[in-house]
Amino acid sequence: MNRQIMLARRDARTRAGALAGNLGCDIKRLLDGDAVMASAASPAYLRDVGRVLEARVSPTPGRAEAKRALARYRQRARAIVTDLDRSLSYGLGFDFAPDADLGLMRGHARNLALVISRNVQAAVNPGVENVPHAQQMLLQAGRFAQELVATIESIQRSVLEIEATTLNDPWSATWAGRLLAVAARLLPPERRRGFIEDQCGNLEMVESRREWARYMLGLLAQMPDIALAAIAGSDQDYRRT
Repeated sequence: MNRQIMLARRDARTRAGALAGNLGCDIKRLLDGDAVMASAASPAYLRDVGRVLEARVSPTPGRAEAKRALARYRQRARAIVTDLDRSLSYGLGFDFAPDADLGLMRGHARNLALVISRNVQAAVNPGVENVPHAQQMLLQAGRFAQELVATIESIQRSVLEIEATTLNDPWSATWAGRLLAVAARLLPPERRRGFIEDQCGNLEMVESRREWARYMLGLLAQMPDIALAAIAGSDQDYRRT
């Protein structure tokens, strides 16, 4: 399992989740913009504009502004869908055989992305004639975008678990490395590899066997506290993203 490819695929999945979330927000803006356009074209609005013109005061350009904003959101939604498809195509490729649950989640994510892409591309077409149908397609795409975010998060957790247990690492050939790998299971999956690499490096620098054993025993005794700190740090990192 190539570590660089593994990290690149993980980043692609993270980007796909962020893009899906952004797309959901833009879809909401598109739907809100359609409502503004409909309001600006209503008889009541046009009557108020006529009164303003009679008073020789510039009317509020609600319809023009809404039209420009809609054009921007449509263009951005098309770009996001393209980028989302590209990120998922790479990020959902695994360097291992996925189990049944992970395979189902991957298939579900691909199906969601397919429907999202189809709906958004059709709904944001400037020449669309059936506006209510386009709005329904956007509503569905928005719901699926949020579902896709949750699905990608589940995939990330599953892949991290698998990667943490299947990586072919140099320390697996030593009993100390295998012991550290067992102790590292207390840590969040994304922190295990770095922890083992750091501790193996520290142990290699210890010259005295007595100091080496003391360091190892002390480390194992502190693992519960280390794990609690690592979990707290992971929760904070998640809330910041």
